[in-house]
Amino acid sequence: MAQRFRSRRISAFHVAVIGLALCLLAACGTARGRQEAVAAAATKAPRLNTFSFEMTQEVIYPDFLPVTYEMTGKYVYPDRVWTDITTHVGPDVRTSFTVIRFGKGYYLRIPDEVRILLPGTREWLAGKVDELERSRFLGLFPREAQDITQTLSLLHDASESINRPDHTAIEKKALNYVSHYKFQFDGEKLTDSAAMGRHGNFEAGGGEIWVGVDDLVRQLHFVLFGPARFGGAVRVDIKANITDHNADLTFRVPRQEKVTSFEEFKEAYPKAATGVPL
Repeated sequence: MAQRFRSRRISAFHVAVIGLALCLLAACGTARGRQEAVAAAATKAPRLNTFSFEMTQEVIYPDFLPVTYEMTGKYVYPDRVWTDITTHVGPDVRTSFTVIRFGKGYYLRIPDEVRILLPGTREWLAGKVDELERSRFLGLFPREAQDITQTLSLLHDASESINRPDHTAIEKKALNYVSHYKFQFDGEKLTDSAAMGRHGNFEAGGGEIWVGVDDLVRQLHFVLFGPARFGGAVRVDIKANITDHNADLTFRVPRQEKVTSFEEFKEAYPKAATGVPL
């Protein structure tokens, strides 16, 4: 009889522990838990050593053909990003660039078909971020196309209303289990971030992310809308797969003999350097 009584007490204790664990695990299902999960996803990946990514952006500008950017690249902590970008303008025009972000500077690999128009310019153009962004080349790229960490920073601008519609497996990435979150962007947060130069000029939109149990983003899909009156993108649709978290990825910046400084370039081609068409 005493033995049976002890078994009930042990069983009840186990039930209480299991119940507490389930309660803690379910925290991500609460509003606060969902907000914390998205906030963690926004900050954790850029603080790791490396990751790889594939990203597509479809951009609609006012009075201009739609532009599609297809990107592959890798990120190396704390501030190196290598991105190969193929730009499609309408159905017929296609150009490929490589952009390396290194601290506050950029290296831009100029396609051969463009360099023909710029005699004396070497394979790579190098300068500070703000200089290159004012040039004719990077001036066409949304900030989010230039740097995957800026794309991830958009998660900071999610509204507090976040849904968790399901748990799902991403089979092609060999993931057994991820959490799926949907949200709208907070217009005031977007405006503040644009003012700080964290990303482009947007005023509304929504998104969804798929996050692993390690709080790392595996996939994302954002749709953002900007005010056309400022000449920026009217609509940007971003999709990305992020893999190889903390893998052994490295890359080097170009050798000096292959680089033209932005100062040299601006002196030789002032119109191209200031955004005026060639």
